[in-house]
Amino acid sequence: MADLILRINLDAFHANIDLDDTHNAQTAERHDAPPRLAMWPPHADDLADTASVDDGGGPTWAGAVGLRQQGDTALFTGRRGGGETSPGSRKGGGKGQSGWQVFGSYIPVGFDHILPKGLDHILFVLGLFFLSTHLGPLLWQVSAFTLAHTVTLALGAVGLVAIPKEIVEPLIAVSIVYVAVENIFFSGLSRWRPLIVFGFGLLHGLGFAAVLAEFGLPQDQFFPALIGFNLGVELGQLTVISMAAVVLWLAVKSVRKAPLTAEETALRSYDVMFRAVSVTGSLLIAVIGIYWVIERVFRVTPFS
Repeated sequence: MADLILRINLDAFHANIDLDDTHNAQTAERHDAPPRLAMWPPHADDLADTASVDDGGGPTWAGAVGLRQQGDTALFTGRRGGGETSPGSRKGGGKGQSGWQVFGSYIPVGFDHILPKGLDHILFVLGLFFLSTHLGPLLWQVSAFTLAHTVTLALGAVGLVAIPKEIVEPLIAVSIVYVAVENIFFSGLSRWRPLIVFGFGLLHGLGFAAVLAEFGLPQDQFFPALIGFNLGVELGQLTVISMAAVVLWLAVKSVRKAPLTAEETALRSYDVMFRAVSVTGSLLIAVIGIYWVIERVFRVTPFS
């Protein structure tokens, strides 16, 4: 008896792409674009002390590129966006980078995952900000969220915890809906809110770990890279909160100088303006979160 093994590219059929002629596909530019390949010369002794990789101005849809130096037990790991040139990397590979260098190089990777690419994480952090005008509740929530996602990010990075993204991503969307809806019906920090935020932070940490796994970590500088990535995430979150606070402050300043009717003068109070923005913003966040829940659970795009 012989085994018959069939292999088929179902993704192409699902996307209605003719594999014999990709010129008619909606993404023909991607299929027909010439491949870009940067090769490390085989004779390391012929290299200068450092070498750089130029993206070559590829198409904008190509996005960021992860760089890996091959042929060394401690590989160099880097990241470049479209049209950027990598910094000089030592021909000794990862061994040529100090822990501080690796730490510094991974901070922008974590930051970039929040701003501008982490819309779901941005909306969740805004949901935390919109709960109350007081600093205490915000600190409790941010501390719980930071502690939680740091734990699961570390556990996921070392391979001790692995949950399929098909489970994590819908639950992250649910977390966004929850904090947004609670903001509408509650204006203060409840006893359960920090605990729930902590639980949701565990989920977001798994999402961070998945991104970091795709990007990769240098094995000989694992912890500096992990800490740098996490710090970048924290800086991204603090930037989101700071931007929201500045926008709200500017809104109050603008309203106080604008001509208002007697009924509208209440908006000149920071607390009143905050509540108006909080309820409206939380409602929009909840709608987006519900959209993502449907999209990620049922693998469909609503209203398409």
